[in-house]
Amino acid sequence: MNVLIVDDNPAEAQLTREAFVESSGDFNLTHVACGEDELDFLKHENGFSNAISPDLVLLDLNLPRKNGCEVLREINV
Repeated sequence: MNVLIVDDNPAEAQLTREAFVESSGDFNLTHVACGEDELDFLKHENGFSNAISPDLVLLDLNLPRKNGCEVLREINV
């Protein structure tokens, strides 16, 4: 399963990674730190052309530049 972690707090992102690793599942984990990078990742743009589309996105709503709610509105269009 491909999981995209979107969180601007590196410590929280690391805790999430550790929880997935401890679950013994087969996960491919990717982390981005802001909503703009998430949108680029999902659209395979700006350095993410080889990104694997995620099966699951864990989205922090309180993000810099473009918050999680703005991201959700944009991808739901």
